[in-house]
Amino acid sequence: MGGHGVDVTEGRRKKKDKGKAGLPPPATAFPVGRPLVTQTEETSARQVRPGHISGRGARRGLWTGCPQSDTDNMKPLKGVKILDLSRVLAGPFATMNLGDLGAEVIKVERPGAGDDTRTWGPPFVGTESSYFLSVNRNKKSIAINIKDPKGVKIIKELAAVCDVFMENYVPGKLSAMGLGYEDIDKIAPHIIYCSVTGYGQTGPMSQRGGYDLVASALSGMLYLTGPE
Repeated sequence: MGGHGVDVTEGRRKKKDKGKAGLPPPATAFPVGRPLVTQTEETSARQVRPGHISGRGARRGLWTGCPQSDTDNMKPLKGVKILDLSRVLAGPFATMNLGDLGAEVIKVERPGAGDDTRTWGPPFVGTESSYFLSVNRNKKSIAINIKDPKGVKIIKELAAVCDVFMENYVPGKLSAMGLGYEDIDKIAPHIIYCSVTGYGQTGPMSQRGGYDLVASALSGMLYLTGPE
């Protein structure tokens, strides 16, 4: 799923549950792409940093655009957990931006093959496609078979300790597996459930995939390039 014309059609939030347990241990998570690196600048109380004004009447702690402490390095979404069931482009791009802002993103992939875009190339960086790496940095990845009842149970356990649930399946598909909004709301009433689709939750085109080329053709964009 993904591409032009994507809209967020469902997102709900209730009071955040303060009694969260740790992540379940059924599978091992591994990092995707380059990890987020935070630098901490250690300076003594009397040291004057470059760009700071010193002397009588000077303003202490004048911002120079450079990191000064752990507090200055803190991201706005630090501490927020995202459970990401999306694939291809639209959903992964959205959760990548949340990860850039400091959120912890747990990306759920198919056992074996993983996200479809892992093999979309060339170009490749090692064994991974640059397409996949370009929209999946700052994430952890876990392989879960959501078609298996055990996999569904793991997803629900993860949802119970996360703040956001992101998916971009065709409307109704996750509900058939027991992972629709109503199902997740029962075990995680605090969560934001975000469903990204190409053509909305209802209507004659709701069951179609929202891929880039399809959206470009339907919008008339491909007409501008001509037959060649």
